[in-house]
Amino acid sequence: MDKNQLKTKDTEKGIQVINGSEGAVTKGVEFMNEVKTKMDLCYENNAPSIVIEVDAYKNGYMKIRENGGKIRVITEVTKNNIKYCKELMKIVDELRHLDDVKGGIAVSDSAYMTTTILQESKPLTQVVYSDVIEAVHQQQNFFDSLWERAIPVKQKIRDIANEIDVNQNNIFSAISNNIRRSILFYLKGRTMKISQLAKKLDITIQAFQKHFIKLNESGLIEKNQMGMLELTQTGLALIKQIPSIQFLFDNKKFFETHSLSFLPVKFVQQIGSLQEFDLINDMSKKFYELVGESTKQVKFINMPSVFDVKNKVFSKIFQKNIKMQYILDVNLKIPKGWTEFAEKMEEEDLISQGIIQKRMTSNSHIIMFTSEKSAGLMFPKLNGDIDIQNLWYSKDKKFIDWCTDYFDHMWQNSHSFVKQKISEG
Repeated sequence: MDKNQLKTKDTEKGIQVINGSEGAVTKGVEFMNEVKTKMDLCYENNAPSIVIEVDAYKNGYMKIRENGGKIRVITEVTKNNIKYCKELMKIVDELRHLDDVKGGIAVSDSAYMTTTILQESKPLTQVVYSDVIEAVHQQQNFFDSLWERAIPVKQKIRDIANEIDVNQNNIFSAISNNIRRSILFYLKGRTMKISQLAKKLDITIQAFQKHFIKLNESGLIEKNQMGMLELTQTGLALIKQIPSIQFLFDNKKFFETHSLSFLPVKFVQQIGSLQEFDLINDMSKKFYELVGESTKQVKFINMPSVFDVKNKVFSKIFQKNIKMQYILDVNLKIPKGWTEFAEKMEEEDLISQGIIQKRMTSNSHIIMFTSEKSAGLMFPKLNGDIDIQNLWYSKDKKFIDWCTDYFDHMWQNSHSFVKQKISEG
């Protein structure tokens, strides 16, 4: 008798052990094709990814439901598999959570399958199949007892979300303190003793211990096997964001009345690059610095909308043939006489020579200028109006690079300039 096909004495029913992913998947599909009214499954936390990522399994679930069959699933929902569980909820009738589920079983009207080997997002490599009816009933009773103990998956998802919120609050609380932020920076790329850090921070070891506990509980630092302090992977990732977090702390008052919501996530994450700036009420004084002897190129977003056409700076830019790129928002009016001024400066000739390029947008939300030497920004207020009374001005390279990158992003997402859409007023 084949050891993989054990027969009972009284029936043609039996048990099969199928090895290899191809055979295991094939048997799984056969099992699902034989389901008439229901399929109950209980499997560990890797399994939801297998069902969602392996088409043969996912399609098998969907076919059962299309044919009127019901599917119930028990698994362990975790932070790591929660996205797969949410997808799984869409293709089963009911999903429940149970802690510490191991292996997997599936029970239908007339058969059951089980496995002990589940690898994330990969097909099964070994399954045991049986259509011995007594064994099927036994497995069904086992599943029903687990089902009664399991909890609705939505409840578990809420619990995980609350846990994540608590962890986030702990992290923000930990880095709200200047000393703790300094500890993270001291540990960037190195390990240190507690005594060394306490000395650098000019605090007692007892005082340092309180900060260590807070950072350790938040998962940002830890002691290694040698007793040295070092950043965790979370700490390493977070420290890259601290300049932007510090920037927001330092400018909290300003952003109580001004908006950042228009910025793409990338630029919010890098906003710490704007740390070095002067806040200026009269932008015309600083704008003159754009047209220095070494200036080769300038870039604007909406600058003409706030400048008088008599302003000599714009005349100099045209006259010196400095390369210019500018973007105008179709919803903003430009000063009266701007079109006439542009004609006087022979803008069309400069465009044909490639010296001037201009485009349009409908969602700029900002006024900005940048050159090789300096840059300036004007943010919108909470009501969307651009605050032309507060210019953020800087000669800092990081500030200029951030502005240049943002301009290039806007340029790529703008459209061709249509003169008829510009209105003066």
